[in-house]
Amino acid sequence: MSHSSPPPTSSRERRSPRAALLAAALTLGASACVGAIGGDDGDGTSPTDKVPSTPTNFVCDDSLVPTSLPLRRLSLAQYRNTVGDLVRWLAPSDADSILTDVEPALASVPDDTRIGPDKHFAAYGRLDQAVQQAHVDATYGVAEAVGAAIAASPARLAAAAGDCAVDGDASNDEDCLAELIRAFGEQALRRPVTDEDVAFYAQPAGAAPFEAADYGDVIALLMTSPHMLYFVEHGRDEAGDKVALDGYELASRLSYHFWQTLPDEALFEAARSGELLTEAGYQAQVDRLFASPRTRDALGAFFREWLENTVLE
Repeated sequence: MSHSSPPPTSSRERRSPRAALLAAALTLGASACVGAIGGDDGDGTSPTDKVPSTPTNFVCDDSLVPTSLPLRRLSLAQYRNTVGDLVRWLAPSDADSILTDVEPALASVPDDTRIGPDKHFAAYGRLDQAVQQAHVDATYGVAEAVGAAIAASPARLAAAAGDCAVDGDASNDEDCLAELIRAFGEQALRRPVTDEDVAFYAQPAGAAPFEAADYGDVIALLMTSPHMLYFVEHGRDEAGDKVALDGYELASRLSYHFWQTLPDEALFEAARSGELLTEAGYQAQVDRLFASPRTRDALGAFFREWLENTVLE
């Protein structure tokens, strides 16, 4: 598979920053890409010479395997955005109030360091993959605060889990909790929820009947899962040195690339249906996400760090 940028219309035309972000997305599903930009021979150019406008072609070679695939964690910005979207999913009408209450816990999450001890972060905060006890404590505190906030109000709990969570009928409690785990779990874990997942994440609630706090504990456990805090990718087939991403993993790569947060419902549906794994379906989602105003935030953050604008603030 080959990706190349269209040639500019004149020698003075430059590719826009937004186009650069779009071009990066087109290679998210590729195994490895190689290319060359010019050579080291020649006599140089005069200051009055025009800059060549021939684009560089990058060829993706499916036979190449990356030498290292570390388990990446969410950056601070990605984590904050994700928590916000999860709260809005749980209690849409009360999300702002909940997030205000949770803010002290969110503020305790360590910031991303832009320059590591060996200066290998290249001034980009998202490249900081250090995990310390402070990260563990802070994300646990955030999850606990969100769960408690949902459990504190029957209206919030009903919005998150349905009326079955507050109707006083113990006979439907197990089904009610299981449905919450399946629905909210898909959002928090960014993948389908299995029967084994339901059994595991229901453990904090114990045996029915359930209290409001039991639902809150389950929400908190889901929000501290490694699948919530990290980009866990198994692919469609775990055998072999290289595997193709499944629809949910591809959806996460796209949404965190463009929006710095979890997929929206349209992207989740494209993953569920398999549409995202088709060339046309993938291109349609790239175009949709790229056109969203939310993409400006990710683009702005990249250029602020690249140009070190924060130093001037």
